[in-house]
Amino acid sequence: MGDFSYKIMIGGRPERGVVAANDIREAAAFLRRKNSIILDLAECRIERGANASAKRNSRGNGGGGTFDRILSGLLISKKSLELSARNLAVLIKGGVPILTALEVCASQAKGRLGRAYLTVAEKIRAGKSLEESVAEEMPFVGKLTLGLVKVGESNGALDAMLLYAADIMERSRKIRNDVIQAMSYPCLVTLMSLGAGFYITTVAIPKITALLGSKRRILPPITLALLDVSAFVRAHWAAILLIPLAAFVALLLARRNPVLGERIDQWLLRIPLLGKAFRTSANSLWARNLGMLLRSGIDIISAIKLTAEGLPNIRVRKELERAGEMVRSGTPLSESIRKTDIAKLSPLAASMVEIGENTGTVDDGLLYVADFNEKELERRLDFLSRMIEPAMLVIVGGMVAFVYMAFFMGLMAVTR
Repeated sequence: MGDFSYKIMIGGRPERGVVAANDIREAAAFLRRKNSIILDLAECRIERGANASAKRNSRGNGGGGTFDRILSGLLISKKSLELSARNLAVLIKGGVPILTALEVCASQAKGRLGRAYLTVAEKIRAGKSLEESVAEEMPFVGKLTLGLVKVGESNGALDAMLLYAADIMERSRKIRNDVIQAMSYPCLVTLMSLGAGFYITTVAIPKITALLGSKRRILPPITLALLDVSAFVRAHWAAILLIPLAAFVALLLARRNPVLGERIDQWLLRIPLLGKAFRTSANSLWARNLGMLLRSGIDIISAIKLTAEGLPNIRVRKELERAGEMVRSGTPLSESIRKTDIAKLSPLAASMVEIGENTGTVDDGLLYVADFNEKELERRLDFLSRMIEPAMLVIVGGMVAFVYMAFFMGLMAVTR
């Protein structure tokens, strides 16, 4: 029998003390039965305090300032973040103190993510909560994950909340990868076509023009049109390249404005061909996240708030926030959905939620809606890829046919 000093988080508040147990596993099991999160646990030894203090002082901060945290959000892959969240959940569930668990995750993750975990551990040792430390050093995990960490820290179920966060990351990554995979081939064909067209108009056509010399006036209209296009591209190539880039940057900046951003995202949901894919993707995301949060035991008001904060589409986010305000005032979730544009975006959602409210299985209804929309998204992406492929072939074939016809008809005209 020995004494073990501990630092735990219980009910969202830190607590220190000493517990008697046969070994450290028994001490950890006793603390976990109190629905607490173990921050630090060690056998009481006189020399431990000095050694631990020296170790902490020699470790360094590990953080690189605001710029480093922003850069980390851009460079750290979602998959590595998801994997580290699962590892952290497993370690905490196994009774490993959270400081030790964070250091283990840091050694496995390495790089910027590893340094972020070490800095979070140092801030917890300094007296901050896990949620505060993660919010300061790892804002790239997203508001939804931060909210789950806060809830898990307050109710002692941090391991379960981290697993839910990892599952949500995995679903989001899968949807994003499906969209990228479906659109990668059309984008590649488009870029190759534009590159080939740019080469023809700026390099090949000028050489042909030099050979024609003063015979331009006898050329057929299609050849003259090709020469005019070539002259226009060579004269304004910089603007042709910069205007689409400037328009894309302007669109990103406009989305930062709440009003313009909401209108832009609303337009994206209605755009021909792609709009339905955006709608099904948004429906799958909010229904999946809300269903998983409710299943985890989070109250419906907090679950709606966390789900809305994690949505990339501003229009859907605003409508879900409106539904949350109605629920807060006492309106059932199904009726709140019907009073917002969510009912138009996902007609199935209100009915499934209403059935769930009557049977006490709202989470199951929402997850069914998510599954339905994910399958619909797969079918839509498959349809788009099948339709875009022949359309690109027609466009590329038309470009090639135009160039060849213009060239050979011009050649025939000057060799008569």
